[in-house]
Amino acid sequence: MPPPPGLEANWIEVSDARRALATVASRIHGDPTRNKLNLFGVTGTNGKTTTAYLMASILEAAGIYTGMFGTIEYRIGNKVLQSVNTTPESVELYEHFEELIAGTEAKPAVAMEVSSHALALGRVWGFHFTGAIWTNLTRDHLDFHHNMEDYFAAKNELFQGQDTTPPEIAAINYDDNYGRRIRVAPTTKLWSFAMREDSPETTHVLCVD
Repeated sequence: MPPPPGLEANWIEVSDARRALATVASRIHGDPTRNKLNLFGVTGTNGKTTTAYLMASILEAAGIYTGMFGTIEYRIGNKVLQSVNTTPESVELYEHFEELIAGTEAKPAVAMEVSSHALALGRVWGFHFTGAIWTNLTRDHLDFHHNMEDYFAAKNELFQGQDTTPPEIAAINYDDNYGRRIRVAPTTKLWSFAMREDSPETTHVLCVD
């Protein structure tokens, strides 16, 4: 594709604009998801918002300066912003991360909902996740993903790493059939959990009275 007429800047053609945008934004901001904060992402059809709030509350209770991004709102410390997308675009996220990092001398953390759309469209391309959480997978968004296998494949990418190393920790719901299909990397510590005692290969059984 030729450059627009009259363009005086350098013209670089890329195969995927969103992925390229995320890569460039990461470099501009100093690769913060690898060096400057701990990023925890949660994906699944149901339960993302609740889990993100729980993670943020736990991190804050531990005295960690925390950001949270999800369906209801975006939070940077005590600052609250209206949510536009469940998972913002990469450039917007890096700008929010920079503000979060500037708000503390210690290493901050982020709890973030990671939607299948964000994974499929490259919004978190190159983001290094300290931890990734799987809640479940049920029929939804098939207008975008066409079938359940494509839907699963998109969400599964959170646990494999998109142009980056896989997460250091994976917490996966083994009561969910799709969750049991996820194969984490040898370098990822797996915490599988379930409510049913008969869920196979479960390391943590959650008991509710």
